[in-house]
Amino acid sequence: VVRDDPQRLFIETHTGRRYSYAQMDELAARIAAALAASHVVPGDRVAAQVDKSPEAVALYLACMQLGAAFVPLNTAYTLVELEYFLQDAEPRVAVVKPQSADSVAAFAPRCGVGNVATLDDRGGGSLILPVSKRTASRSFWSIRHSPPPSSSNQRTICMIGSPRWTSNWE
Repeated sequence: VVRDDPQRLFIETHTGRRYSYAQMDELAARIAAALAASHVVPGDRVAAQVDKSPEAVALYLACMQLGAAFVPLNTAYTLVELEYFLQDAEPRVAVVKPQSADSVAAFAPRCGVGNVATLDDRGGGSLILPVSKRTASRSFWSIRHSPPPSSSNQRTICMIGSPRWTSNWE
């Protein structure tokens, strides 16, 4: 759809914010560029404890673009619970609300988290701000990647808790 009608409505929020396919494509590409700058590669995990928003959808699409597993975490988790889930998932990047960033950054190294980034539901956060439009010029819809060498044809579909569930896609 983004190629056929890039201005077509992709999502509208309850507050009236509207994103076309082209705008969502650009936002996802910008977030993917920021994740790539944090060394996210195919097969890595990106944990997200953020509010439901177009930006959260763009984060999910950015993970797809990079071949990373998106690990959504309930926004109601306490910091103790969040630390437990981050230890279990061992994400390359943890994306949290700006007001949680300092607290999460304090225990992130113990969880194997390489970077803590922020994303809010108004289009801001460290995951979006430092990335220019030029940096993210490749479209989400046009990027192709191969699976990580160690996974063959396995894709992870659930990252939290034990055992880790996988599916063989051929």
